[in-house]
Amino acid sequence: TVNALGSLGYVLTLLLFLPGILDKLGLPSITLPIVGFLNQIFGYIPNLLGAAIILVVGFFLAKIVKQLLLAFLKRIRIDDYQEKLGIKKTSTSSMNISDALANIVYILILIPIIIAALNALNISVISDPAVAMLNNIFLMIPRIIAGIVILIIGVFLAKIIADFIYSLLEGSGLSEKVADVVEDPAVYKLNLANIISQVVRYVIIAIFLVQAFNVIQLDILNLAGTAILAYIPKVLAAILILIGAYLLGTLIKKFINEHFRDSHFVGLTFKYVIFGIGVLAALTQLGIATNFLVPLFQLTVAAGALAFALAFGLGGRDFAAKKLSEADAKMKESEPKMEEVKARLKETEAKKKADFEKDVQSMKTEANHPSDPSHPSNPNTPYKPNNPSYPNNPSNTNNPNNKDNKDNKNL
Repeated sequence: TVNALGSLGYVLTLLLFLPGILDKLGLPSITLPIVGFLNQIFGYIPNLLGAAIILVVGFFLAKIVKQLLLAFLKRIRIDDYQEKLGIKKTSTSSMNISDALANIVYILILIPIIIAALNALNISVISDPAVAMLNNIFLMIPRIIAGIVILIIGVFLAKIIADFIYSLLEGSGLSEKVADVVEDPAVYKLNLANIISQVVRYVIIAIFLVQAFNVIQLDILNLAGTAILAYIPKVLAAILILIGAYLLGTLIKKFINEHFRDSHFVGLTFKYVIFGIGVLAALTQLGIATNFLVPLFQLTVAAGALAFALAFGLGGRDFAAKKLSEADAKMKESEPKMEEVKARLKETEAKKKADFEKDVQSMKTEANHPSDPSHPSNPNTPYKPNNPSYPNNPSNTNNPNNKDNKDNKNL
């Protein structure tokens, strides 16, 4: 800094004495531009001094206000709410809420000071665009503050709701129940209650962030907020697909390992094939490289079918042979029962047929020999000469051997 100031002083001194030297040498054509340049520089010196004074005083006042506000915020322990909002310190960043608020106020104080300093320069080419930009920023400050307040409220509510959901799911034992069903060490580390609660938390924060963008009333932020809201359902669906694919693959791996001998590798392959299908489905749901993922998804499904065939063909031969043997034994055990049923059916059919033939014969017998004991055609009916119904009785008018009947017919 000292060297720079010394060099600047040297140049200014040289410029001050250079016009006089050139004038004595009779070189006015060179002297006049240098004199005009120096006049412009010295004409701007008051403006520069005024702008410098404004900036120095403004920075000093802004620094004092920042320190006072920081002490006040530390006094009321506003940093204690940082943990409640879920904002944790990291190794790379140790800024507290009090520091952030103090810096925001410091910048807000500097904006009008910088505007005043630029106006003091009276350089319209530089000051006018800069002042217009700073004025727009200054007019947006209330909307920015409102957006920040909305976002802080959203973060606070998201923390409360996420903690409630986590305690509810953790109390119900969802993670342990799923882990017990799947019986996979990795699932025990996969805390579903924490995952679900965090997803809900960030969804709520995203919704409040979109509302904060709308309050600021910037077109680009409004478009970004609309895109975020439209994309949230796709992200949720992708997360559900991934979790479901992982759990389904783990369950199928467990089933294969339990029912098929020497099929650990096949079960593991099948698990990752299903998870790969879930990843492809999730990426398709997110709309990432759809034209490339669709054929890849089809190939993955075919690979899954092949893995299932290999699992059944290689690891399930004994299982399949056992099941087929059991089915064959059951069929052999049921053969005597089937033969017995068939014999009973034949016996019943023969009995019904015999009864039917007996009934038909009885009907024929009654037709030829009536059962009336007094009927002459009945072989059990005794001969009675005086019985007019008997065919050979002369008194029977229907007797063809009766001469009187013939005479009566001739008459």
